[in-house]
Amino acid sequence: MKNIKQLKKEEAKIQIEINKIEEEEIKKFQIPRLKKMVGQCFAYRDNNYGGDSGKWDVFKKIIDWVDSKEKGFYFIVEEIQIDCDGKISWVITSDMPYTNRQWWGAKVPFSGYEKITEKEYNAEKLAMIEEMKSQTKMRKVLNSKWD
Repeated sequence: MKNIKQLKKEEAKIQIEINKIEEEEIKKFQIPRLKKMVGQCFAYRDNNYGGDSGKWDVFKKIIDWVDSKEKGFYFIVEEIQIDCDGKISWVITSDMPYTNRQWWGAKVPFSGYEKITEKEYNAEKLAMIEEMKSQTKMRKVLNSKWD
């Protein structure tokens, strides 16, 4: 009869083998699919700060990818938003998509986001640039806070 120590040792070896197989499957199936997502756009609807704060959408466009041995697979994304107070955010950042088997075949690699057209993304980006020039939303919010 095997004791717990022996079983734990066997379990660790099995888990190492499972991880190795999963890594190979990710490289063979998921990573090529994710690489094809460059240029796709997404929106996270109704973001907020909680409570009674207003809501706004966050937009994301995949502009490239990096697959490093040390840190794994990442998208390089452009992300834009104008929050409920008129604060504008426009960043280029990295975002790690889900690579685990449960997400294989998913059309959206980010939790909570929905796929949108590039046309919608570009319209939102132009609106954000116009808001940067005018600060209309922020001015409206600031003026309403003191009335």
